[in-house]
Amino acid sequence: MKEAADHIVANDLNQETKDSLTHLDSSEIIKFHFTLGMYIRNKYEVDLDEADNFFPIHRDDVSFMVLEEIHRKLNESR
Repeated sequence: MKEAADHIVANDLNQETKDSLTHLDSSEIIKFHFTLGMYIRNKYEVDLDEADNFFPIHRDDVSFMVLEEIHRKLNESR
């Protein structure tokens, strides 16, 4: 997740988006689910075997975990 967040922060986010994410409380990250979350899922083809019984996870969950890491990274560098 850290590598994905680093790449997306460096290559995909404009300053306005970075500022918006930085100033959110962690409970508010969900606001980016249908925008940045979908962008991450679709652009980076987050695709997992959802039938995997050992580690079942939906690709929306993966993109949200990346969003959480982006949020953490941006707040860490403040």
